[in-house]
Amino acid sequence: MPMNRPDPRDLSALARGTPRQQRAHTAIQSLHLFHLLRDYSPALAGTIPLGIDLPTSDLDIICEAHDLAAFARCVRQAFGARDNFRARRKIVRGVESFIANFDYADFPFEIFAFETVKEIAAGTAAFAAGAGGAAADGREVIKSEKLNVF
Repeated sequence: MPMNRPDPRDLSALARGTPRQQRAHTAIQSLHLFHLLRDYSPALAGTIPLGIDLPTSDLDIICEAHDLAAFARCVRQAFGARDNFRARRKIVRGVESFIANFDYADFPFEIFAFETVKEIAAGTAAFAAGAGGAAADGREVIKSEKLNVF
């Protein structure tokens, strides 16, 4: 059963969700991801918490980092040894951001960090909206597998 607009900072709904959401919850918890990133206000976004994911959907984590260099060090230290880890800095809407990707427990993870709350709000709103419209039964649908928060 898909969940509508879960709180992106509260993972408890995942634990009660679909089997895939439950596996995502277990993966996030076993990584201690929200604890390790607690200084950066991590928020879960994307299609998996909404229950409208595809088999290739990733777990998107959006963070606020006023010091991207410190955030990058934290992420590299915490997750740099994970499979397929890669990280980069990128200018998004004129604002510098940091993006890291890795694989864990059969899930691709993507961690975004923005320096401003405005960019985080735009990112979580785009992810929560599903970048699409509404299905006949009221469920939100997406137009493509990969959502673009930028």
